[in-house]
Amino acid sequence: MNASANPSRINVSHDLAALGIASQNLVPNNRNLDARPLFQAALDYAGQNGIGRVIADRGACCFLTPRAPDRYMSIEQDSLRCVSPRLPATAESVGSPTAAHPAAGPGTAG
Repeated sequence: MNASANPSRINVSHDLAALGIASQNLVPNNRNLDARPLFQAALDYAGQNGIGRVIADRGACCFLTPRAPDRYMSIEQDSLRCVSPRLPATAESVGSPTAAHPAAGPGTAG
């Protein structure tokens, strides 16, 4: 998708820089890239601009820093819906069990 002034979706792997949401796109499978602020910026932008889909290219995204002590992400907009497969939490793929399953609560893996 080419980034436009009024997209129907945001692909965080291609559109963040082009839309001015962030200085770089979220490149999957880069363990040194903190996906959390990039993904959160896309969610915030989508909510403010009536965009109902935020997608990413296939691959691993590492949420290295929490947004708050009890969560990695905050989805505040009623118009946004998170649809993703349930993935197992492992020390290799995520920093903590709550990163893969934030709704499960601290110290649980879902």
